[in-house]
Amino acid sequence: MDLPVINLRNGYPVPENVSGSTRIGTLSPEQLFSVLYQIRSNLFHGMKDPDKDVRDLELSRKAAEFMVPFCYLLVEQTGPGQ
Repeated sequence: MDLPVINLRNGYPVPENVSGSTRIGTLSPEQLFSVLYQIRSNLFHGMKDPDKDVRDLELSRKAAEFMVPFCYLLVEQTGPGQ
């Protein structure tokens, strides 16, 4: 994943002090979730367009590759009867 993601509200890089091609596994949990949150925010508030921008598509795919299995595991481990 090519980082940082820019917080378009204030122009700050997310996460701070990380740049270039970065493997998700090298990020701290706080950095990882701040990147995922920023991608989500940019998508839902209209600042990312995976249909028109190659980098936006890559960021969205990488975020989904992590979040879909993570959410599945979270539901499986914390759902009713657990």
